[in-house]
Amino acid sequence: MTAAAVAAGAGWWTLAAVAADAAIIAGTAFSAYSSYEEGKAAEQQANAAAAENRYQAQLMNERSAIAQLQGEQEAEKRSRLLAAEIGTQYANWAGSGLLVDKSKDTFGNVLSSTVQEGEADISTIRNNALIDVWTYKSNANSLLASAENNIISGSNARKAAKYNALGTSLSGAGSLIGMGLSSYGTFTKLA
Repeated sequence: MTAAAVAAGAGWWTLAAVAADAAIIAGTAFSAYSSYEEGKAAEQQANAAAAENRYQAQLMNERSAIAQLQGEQEAEKRSRLLAAEIGTQYANWAGSGLLVDKSKDTFGNVLSSTVQEGEADISTIRNNALIDVWTYKSNANSLLASAENNIISGSNARKAAKYNALGTSLSGAGSLIGMGLSSYGTFTKLA
């Protein structure tokens, strides 16, 4: 091969090398940008999930307060009902002409039974309300922890995407350098 033939071929070869380099640059840039945007989208999605979890936690805390208030109201209502039952028992015994004496076995037993059952009901109402309050608060805390995990996951996804974009860019640069060295070797052998 003559030097003129090599020079004529080098023009074509140079054009092909430039086109290949441009394709590598464009592909690398597109891939890096896609990685970055994917990480940004993952972070936005995680932030939205965190916001939803915080909102749901707020609802759980509000339901907890409502459950506590309702429990107190129901216990107070049952307490008033118990007082009315005791008053009714006194009135019924007195109205029947029987001696109203707490120390007497029959009246004392009936009154004691009424008080025990009423106090047990009040205790059950309060315990059930506490269970509801605890359940709502526990759910709220779980949702807040999930929200925090969402934020961390989103942040990590964005960081990983940045590193991926950087790695893609470095890989593309390495490919360009490698192709350039390879082309240089080819041209020096042809010359």
